[in-house]
Amino acid sequence: MTCRIGLAVAVLVAASLAYAAPAPPAPAAPAAPAAKVAGATAEVSAIAAEYWKNLGKLFFQLEFVGMEEEKYTSAILTTTEVTRTRIDQAQAKRLLDYLAADGFFARAKVVPHQDDHDGEFPGLEGPCYALTIRAEGCPTMREAMGWGPPLVARLEALRKVVEGAAGGEIDAVLTDVTGQAAWSQPASGLRARLKTYGFISKRLGLWVQVEIENVSDKPLAVDLGMLEMATFTLPEDQKPETERTRPRTVSWTVLRPGDTALRIIGKSDLCRDGRLDLGLAVWNLKPGPSALWATISDDGSQPGKPEVAAAWSGKIALTAAPFWVYSGKTADEIAAATAKIRKERASNPEAMWKALAELVEPGMTVKEMKAILPPDVTQTYGGGSDWTDNLCDRLFYPLDDTFYVLAVGFAPIETDKMSAEIRRDAQAGEALDDAMILTLRPEIRRYPVAPPAPPVTPEP
Repeated sequence: MTCRIGLAVAVLVAASLAYAAPAPPAPAAPAAPAAKVAGATAEVSAIAAEYWKNLGKLFFQLEFVGMEEEKYTSAILTTTEVTRTRIDQAQAKRLLDYLAADGFFARAKVVPHQDDHDGEFPGLEGPCYALTIRAEGCPTMREAMGWGPPLVARLEALRKVVEGAAGGEIDAVLTDVTGQAAWSQPASGLRARLKTYGFISKRLGLWVQVEIENVSDKPLAVDLGMLEMATFTLPEDQKPETERTRPRTVSWTVLRPGDTALRIIGKSDLCRDGRLDLGLAVWNLKPGPSALWATISDDGSQPGKPEVAAAWSGKIALTAAPFWVYSGKTADEIAAATAKIRKERASNPEAMWKALAELVEPGMTVKEMKAILPPDVTQTYGGGSDWTDNLCDRLFYPLDDTFYVLAVGFAPIETDKMSAEIRRDAQAGEALDDAMILTLRPEIRRYPVAPPAPPVTPEP
């Protein structure tokens, strides 16, 4: 989905008075101060200055790059197109000022005109979100905003700059990236939201958390024990297999205005392999997209309330947090499906590899992926991985002389010793096939074709 953000700010010009008659007004140049683009090259600084001079023709585009793009929303904001979510001039200026101060212009790349097409991102490796800024008559700039926790942190910071419908656009992106639902409507000065962080698979379970925030102007005493008694619901076709009761626990805390509290309600080891063990019920889930709703309530009557604040009481309906359920097929089922695809699509390697990649699900190990997409060890292209500080790994290897696999995953760390061993193996070039767990389906890519050699003109 292509998304555009347009920003327009009117420039007011003040007339100065001469001795006998008013002089013609001198236009004020709304260029960005040099400090806002510190660290950028002279070329980029000049482009940034042009953006400030053309705010009425400027728009932003925030879009997912990578496989399974249908899962990820893009933000749509503008001040000029009536078919989009519109923002006012104050928000427009805040957005551009924030991005400049955050270093966007120092990090972003200028996109050549021939590469500036909607939905195309030459030079960017997914999964990531790309932020593009365009203005009529100005060069386009684009930055890869990353993936995982760094992306979430940047999106949350961007969310604080906008409000209203524009904030809802960023909330939608955050929901898709983290499974984090939008904030509920406040009740008695408290609001809440669900966080589900992704998907249920064979090995990677679903963490379910509830975050609450005091949005009133006075301290509130909140019993977090109510969160364990929350009522959860799923789509209508998903009914609990088991329901139970448990004793109510009491856990008072005082939230000052603006304070938040986060409580884990469902743990990964209980919510995996198609099973959701949460609160007072257990569900066996169907493969595919799903979502989770919750209702929390309290009457503030539990004993032990701190005297320094009034007890919160009320009822909050939390908005839906989406997640994905992967089927966790057996080894025999996968082997049969793999053989069928290879037989039926052997004449079309690209179609065959892409169909096989659809059998690979998040939560599988690299070893299981290679049973479906075996590396071609006869190729000289080799393979490797990019190991990062948060142990998120990009792995690639050849399938044949035309196509290769790009996969993204991580290795769970339990001890410092394990961490050191994994880092040592990674530096040695080991594939970590048994340790690395995939967090996205792999992507099938084509090796770039070398341009033909120029013709050799024979010497006379």
